[in-house]
Amino acid sequence: MATDFNRNNMNNSLFGSNFSLGGTFQPFPHVGQSFTSDPLTSPSKYAPALQTTVDRNQALQPVSLIQLVRATQEHPDDAFRVNNTPLRNVTFVGYIVKFDELSTNLCYQIEDGTATMEVRLYMLDNDSEHQAHKREALQPGVWVRAFGSLREFNGERSVKAYHIQPVEDMNEILFHRLQVIQVYLQQTHGTANKSNQALNSSNANGIPTEQFEPFTDNMNDCSFSPIQQSVLSTIRHISRDYRGTSAEEIVANLKQQFAPKDIHEAIHFLMDEGHIYTTIDENHYQACSSF
Repeated sequence: MATDFNRNNMNNSLFGSNFSLGGTFQPFPHVGQSFTSDPLTSPSKYAPALQTTVDRNQALQPVSLIQLVRATQEHPDDAFRVNNTPLRNVTFVGYIVKFDELSTNLCYQIEDGTATMEVRLYMLDNDSEHQAHKREALQPGVWVRAFGSLREFNGERSVKAYHIQPVEDMNEILFHRLQVIQVYLQQTHGTANKSNQALNSSNANGIPTEQFEPFTDNMNDCSFSPIQQSVLSTIRHISRDYRGTSAEEIVANLKQQFAPKDIHEAIHFLMDEGHIYTTIDENHYQACSSF
């Protein structure tokens, strides 16, 4: 039996009082690009594929910034929760309002129409010129997708970003909002029927989600060692859906080149640096960055 829900309550929970399912966020800033196709039938290839199960604390969860502002904690050291689901890794889409370059990190103020959040991207000593050049595109007024985790210090919340990239297709903005709604409904009402499950693995035209999974650019970054590059490339090439790739599959694909112990160390490095994230459990990985 279907569960009733209040649409106004959902709107306010996800997007604040300025959002309507029949319209857009207000305010909605002017952007230089326009929708190039129907975002419902041609979702952006840059949008991360959703899991059919979103109640695992290892999942990458699409959120609106107002959800991060309202996220709860039972105790100061506990994980933040949205819809009673622990948050570990989150992704959101917004535009840069302000940018400050500090000694150890780049501090962005990002707005998505629901709230503003401070987002910090920490610089590494071995950052390459290629990485620095890509960051030059992250300027005020630019729409971006960010990946990271929610933090709180002295009562102030911020996001520690693993990766920030410009939005190249304006369809991604609406597609992300639809993902936020989908996850909210799954967390609060469950999957209604098998037809909904089918929508999680294909779009309205029946195109499998892996055909528009993110970050298909080849990674050629001198800041990675050969084994780290090989592991990240392997994860990208053999991950077929939201579940990603198991550590065993990665080892099996690379065991002729590297020792299993070294492969696992490379996996842990990429996890610690925010280049990959766990999916259905702590043994399955998906790439979240192309540089």
